[in-house]
Amino acid sequence: MATWDKDHKEHLPSGEGGRVIVWFYDESVFYAHDQRKKEWYHKDASAKPYVKGEGASLMIANFVSADFG
Repeated sequence: MATWDKDHKEHLPSGEGGRVIVWFYDESVFYAHDQRKKEWYHKDASAKPYVKGEGASLMIANFVSADFG
């Protein structure tokens, strides 16, 4: 993996083979009902049912490299 010094000069690793490129993997999952409800109710109000479970989800994943962005 390449490194840089204070003067922004790139230093490649020495040894056999070519250049080493490191790829990082990032993954996030977002849910449809992923919020926290905080409400005030009157003490005489009845309980109001709501949908349980995580609901529909959206997964976002990508690969990131210091060399290629």
